[in-house]
Amino acid sequence: MLDIKPENLSPIFIQDGSDAAKKLVVDNYRAEPAIPFTNPAVLSPANFGSVPKYYIHTLLDHVVSLPLQKRMVKGAGILKEYDINSSHLSHLAMPAEVTRFTKKV
Repeated sequence: MLDIKPENLSPIFIQDGSDAAKKLVVDNYRAEPAIPFTNPAVLSPANFGSVPKYYIHTLLDHVVSLPLQKRMVKGAGILKEYDINSSHLSHLAMPAEVTRFTKKV
């Protein structure tokens, strides 16, 4: 299991969130199984490849750096990219902005 100390959750995942959003993250956090990080994903052109893809770069992300996000996007066939000046959990820190982007697609 991959685990993070509760006092580190907000600074890592949602440093720009409201106190209520940070509390929501801490209160609902559960350790994650490590197996998804050790097994390769199998993606097929017929399934994953056939779905239009969009990406929101989280510019203040402490979990997935911007250079890593750009590397992931590069080979994924992304149709359109957006930037949000937010943390990893931008859907909690800036829900109105994330909603604005998702309505565009």
